[in-house]
Amino acid sequence: MAVLPAVILFVVKDAAREVCRCLMDCVGPVLVEAAEYGLCAGDNRRVTHMIDERLFGHWCSSPFDVGAMETSELDFLPDGRGWSRFDSITSVLSIGRFRWSCPGPGVLEIRYGLRINGTWDSKTSGFAIVDSTDPDDEVIRTAYRIGPDTPPYAEEPVTTLVLEDSAVEFAFHFARGRLDISPADDDSAAVVPYDTA
Repeated sequence: MAVLPAVILFVVKDAAREVCRCLMDCVGPVLVEAAEYGLCAGDNRRVTHMIDERLFGHWCSSPFDVGAMETSELDFLPDGRGWSRFDSITSVLSIGRFRWSCPGPGVLEIRYGLRINGTWDSKTSGFAIVDSTDPDDEVIRTAYRIGPDTPPYAEEPVTTLVLEDSAVEFAFHFARGRLDISPADDDSAAVVPYDTA
């Protein structure tokens, strides 16, 4: 008999969470994240890290790099893996692989594990020469926001990831690219293959 009230209470709690989520959609994504974070904190399980689905995919700094001799890219996979890329007109290429999460509303944490440095091949955009493959323990934690922003000399705004506190690969602004990416899109995968497990 005590099981039925517990089941009803669980269903009501989930329904309340969904109603709150729908109402918060009208308010803004940062407040939605905060509300979801608070709702999950009351569960028996403790949520310590979340992933913001709006980050999934490819982001590139090039629309904001007017006059710069280099460009930066960020790629976020739904499973919490990702990579960043820095390349320069001088043919420098550096790719860092990381794990990412959102430890709080509007906060992005990137934990690097591997850094591959070399020169890029102008025909393939991958590595022509690999100079080093080293462990990397850099951790970047920064506030972020996603929304429309107009790059210099552009007429229309683009969906933009803005890092508020810390640059990644020397950039703070990244324009939305492709959503459907995989580890095969990482040019360092030809040098150090990804685990399939």
